[in-house]
Amino acid sequence: MRLLLPIIWPIAAGCILLSAGALRKNRKTADAVFLAALAAEAVLVCLAVAGGGSVKLLRLTETITLGLSVDAVGSLFAVLTSVMFLLVGIYAVPYMKHEKDQNRFYGFYLIVTGVLTGVDFASDLITFYVFYEMMTLTSLPLVLHELTKEAVQAGFKYLFYSVGGAFLALFGIFCLANVCGGLGFVPGGILIPDGTGGFAAGAAGQIIAGSGRTLLL
Repeated sequence: MRLLLPIIWPIAAGCILLSAGALRKNRKTADAVFLAALAAEAVLVCLAVAGGGSVKLLRLTETITLGLSVDAVGSLFAVLTSVMFLLVGIYAVPYMKHEKDQNRFYGFYLIVTGVLTGVDFASDLITFYVFYEMMTLTSLPLVLHELTKEAVQAGFKYLFYSVGGAFLALFGIFCLANVCGGLGFVPGGILIPDGTGGFAAGAAGQIIAGSGRTLLL
């Protein structure tokens, strides 16, 4: 539960901001809820990192599961994510005073924060892929926020690259699963030294290319 809270909390807070009509009418309250949720998220992430551990969320097959775990790299990125999103959120409050649909921005911003924390704590490639694609979909409203012609065009471009990259990354994961002992993030890697290194390198290249398409945008 300690690893789930930093993911569930901002998503729940974001849904509240999106659906609560009273918060739409009171901008100061919405600002306070938004910043409080981000501050609490940073605390929850630090507690999760300090506590360590792992949790299995769902078993898809005998060898493929969805799970979360705390490791050195994931902990670093989780803390950086929570701190950066808090700092950007503090900057966003005065900036959004001049924009429309403030609560929609706040809501999806919080949801993306939670989903990115899931990416940071992913214990295997399948979990990483699921949260990464959730991040792609939930961040689309932020791209479309202004709903101008330029924003809509940028949103369609973002979605096109994202869907194409998602299929490429998923194909690479399936290929890698066929030549590796598992898909978990473990010390030393998952490649079995049996002469399939070239095929595995090609599959890993597909995953990197598919996941890295967001950087092109």
